Amino acid sequence: MEKRCYLCEEIKPISDFYIDRTRMDGYRYLCKKCCYTEVKKLRQKKYKFIQDYKLSKGCVICGYNKYSGALDFHHNGEKEFNIGAEAGSKSLKLTKEEMDKCIILCANCHREIHAENREDKGNL
Repeated sequence: MEKRCYLCEEIKPISDFYIDRTRMDGYRYLCKKCCYTEVKKLRQKKYKFIQDYKLSKGCVICGYNKYSGALDFHHNGEKEFNIGAEAGSKSLKLTKEEMDKCIILCANCHREIHAENREDKGNL
């Protein structure tokens, strides 16, 4: 049995498609190779969005905004997920909602805040 990929438009064996029970024919409309490529593009787009978001805000304490890798998300309240580690598996909408719960801090200010929290609790 064969099927045409919607993206590359190649006719491929059905084994080159992921199973999707929600579709009438039982398989995704993109072949595995195109699925991988599309997911990779989406993750890169989300990563760029996150980095641009951090740079646009900058550190709320000292104002640093030269390099997004030196900026961290600091959760003020309840954390649903870790933006850096788990954002790839979450939708852009959920990621944006989680980012909006945070303040942006440079690495130095972020470490100082956490050190003060530990000192207050006597955990050093």
